[in-house]
Amino acid sequence: MAVTRQTGVCAHGHLALTHYLPGEASCAHRHHHAQISLVLSGGYSEQGTAGRVVAGAGAFTGKPAGFEHETTIGDLGALILSINLDEAPFLTDYFGSRQTTDLRDPLVLDAAAGTLEAHVRPHTGLLALIEDRPLTAPWGDEAQARPGSGDGLRSTHAAEVLGVHRVTYARMFRRTFGRSPSAARQSGRMACAVNEIIRTERKLNEVALDTGFSDQAHMTRQIRSVTGLPPARLRRLFAVVR
Repeated sequence: MAVTRQTGVCAHGHLALTHYLPGEASCAHRHHHAQISLVLSGGYSEQGTAGRVVAGAGAFTGKPAGFEHETTIGDLGALILSINLDEAPFLTDYFGSRQTTDLRDPLVLDAAAGTLEAHVRPHTGLLALIEDRPLTAPWGDEAQARPGSGDGLRSTHAAEVLGVHRVTYARMFRRTFGRSPSAARQSGRMACAVNEIIRTERKLNEVALDTGFSDQAHMTRQIRSVTGLPPARLRRLFAVVR
């Protein structure tokens, strides 16, 4: 089940990290507060009256207070940073977008100062389909297979299977999934590692190797860059969930 940890306060609400297990789903529901979220790892699909958004790592979404929606977490689980606001008159519409810069730190800082409007207003009214492209080729599922362990089709091997140059394969993959094969593998490794760090007591060096990182230091750098926390601290934050 989902577990939430409050990590700070802002002018009209609070900041929270929530971890969801793979495949979790919620029926239609509403929040009394407005919510702005960043997907740090994994992803989810969300259906509401405004349409459907599929939000992967790097997605930036917002819901006004009272917006009805239902959510299904993806196969890699999800770690989401949310800014929950009691007052957000600037957030009038549900939106989904992709962050073009590292918004994590600016959003946290601006939330503390109560100046989120500048970040949110350009997205208000926008409903984008994020990583929701149809699988236009039969290799789609296999190419995405086991992304956490790195055992999905590598560009070179996949290109050989398809009889195309690896550059052509990379272009096909990006057109289908909206990101490069290497970015997909990195995102998958990150999500699988986060799940293991939060939900198990396995040694961190074992988690790193089993999820495709070269070593624990490599995993630590990547986890810190995405979540702002090193693995050990992230584990302590969610320690009581096990």
